Amino acid sequence: MESSLLNRLPPEVRNIIYKAALAEFNRHGIRNLSKGVPPLLRTCKQIRQESRLMYFGCNGFYILVDEEHARAITDWIKSYDSTALKAMKYIALACEEVWSNPQSQESPRTCFSRLHGVLLGKGVRNQRIWRLTSRRAHLE
Repeated sequence: MESSLLNRLPPEVRNIIYKAALAEFNRHGIRNLSKGVPPLLRTCKQIRQESRLMYFGCNGFYILVDEEHARAITDWIKSYDSTALKAMKYIALACEEVWSNPQSQESPRTCFSRLHGVLLGKGVRNQRIWRLTSRRAHLE
């Protein structure tokens, strides 16, 4: 990136560009956890270092927790370092009140408690963790 036009801009201007590119209307729904981070953060090491915390800081994360993806969501949370998670504006865990499979190994309440514990263990402040429940939670 040393020879790029972006790198010739002052850091303050680059931050404005990063924020415009990374802000997702203050709500980032996690449906496909394999997507990971936005493409901008995958362009080069310098951009990732300069803008990674901005991505987490200017977005809220809305995660639909269902019985099929509960473990994947835990792994997704664990894959980020505590600095990134603590920078999140908020993380809302939307759990259905009742899961369709009564034979599930854990209940929605137990799953939320586990995810909540993982987030607290990573240093995320309790005020930034929201629990949403509904009969049929869904992403818009």
